[in-house]
Amino acid sequence: MAYWWPSVCVLLLFGLLSAWCESSEQIDPFLMIWVDEIGAAEFAVQEYNNESEDDYVVLRKETVETKIQMAAGLMYHFKIRIKRTWCRKGETINSVCAFSYDTKICNFVVWAKVWLEGMHLLNYECPATWS
Repeated sequence: MAYWWPSVCVLLLFGLLSAWCESSEQIDPFLMIWVDEIGAAEFAVQEYNNESEDDYVVLRKETVETKIQMAAGLMYHFKIRIKRTWCRKGETINSVCAFSYDTKICNFVVWAKVWLEGMHLLNYECPATWS
């Protein structure tokens, strides 16, 4: 009867080790949402640059407000202050690219399907004039 406890200890140790290995490979979901939030905001501004008829590149100055909705992925609702640069579209953007004084606050909706590593800009609204 005293011979069964070493087997139980080995099985228990194996179970704990396998559970520890599985949990150490997982990503914290809150960290993943935060990292995706930054990437989704940058993606929204990049898509705005692709779709807008402005001759100049705009960059994200700051994210004013973020709301996250879980719906078959993550739906990000951003209010982002964008700033126009002096770089024309088609030129190489580098650290020398200076900002102009023009800014505006735009609303963006980005749908991120984390498991497919894909993002889609669903909607954006920006005022017509720069301030």
